[in-house]
Parts: sequence; structure tokens; C-alpha cells
Amino acid sequence: MAEISTGRKVAYYAGMGMIALGFVVFLGNMFCASSRMDDFDAMQVGRSSRGLNMGAGLFGVVLLIGGGLLVKVGRLGVAGAGVVLEPQQARKDLEPYSRMAGGMLKDALEETGGVLGAKESVAVRVRCRACAALNMEEAKFCQACGQPI
Repeated sequence: MAEISTGRKVAYYAGMGMIALGFVVFLGNMFCASSRMDDFDAMQVGRSSRGLNMGAGLFGVVLLIGGGLLVKVGRLGVAGAGVVLEPQQARKDLEPYSRMAGGMLKDALEETGGVLGAKESVAVRVRCRACAALNMEEAKFCQACGQPI
């Protein structure tokens, strides 16, 4: 049973923190920019901090994207996230999630009465000449009308 490493957990939570910070920075920037929309005199004179607003907004977007990548790497591992092309390492990184999905499938099959790995069997039926009902191949008499088959 493979456990998720501490490094992956740290990357996941650091990515979540970056996403939250990027969201706050980006929305704060948008709020500040919209609150100064009526200050046309400052814009004409050149006292506007439009460059600062643009930089803060861009920084928020970079935090959002970087945080999303870190979350993916933390969740799936470096190879599982596709950052490094190593199929064997990707299988190892994704093993906890594959095991979980297989366990969920097994639970669902148990609840519905299904059997994991069961093979479907073919049943041959014989039609009764008197009533046209289908009967099992080894039946001597029709189960519907009782006539000999």
C-alpha cells in the first residue's frame, strides 16, 4: 500500500494557498481599479497607478496558474501530472488513486450484487411447439403449458 509522500502533500497545500492568494490579489486589484474609474482628472494628469494595477492583476493570474500546477503535481506526482515522462513512475505516483477507484468499483458491485471478474454464461433455450414459450434445454416438459417438448 503506497502512501502519498509528505513532499506531495506540501506541494498540494502550497498550491492551494497560492490559488487562494492569487484569487484575493486578482479580485482586490479588480475592485480597486473599478473604484477609481470615476477619477478621470488623475488619469489625464498621469497620476494614475494603472501600471501598478496591471502588474498586481498579472501577478494574481500567475499565482493562480502556478498554484494550479502545484496542486496537480501534489495530487498526481511529478510523473503522474505529466511534468516528467516516466511511465513506470507515473504508475507508482497514481497507484493510490487507481487503488481507490478499484475499491470504489468493488464496493458498487457488492452493493448491486455484481461479481468482480465473473464470466457471462450462455443459456440455450428451446421453444415449445404448442405455446411457443422458451424453456431450458434440458426440460422434458414445457413450464408454461405442460406439453412434452
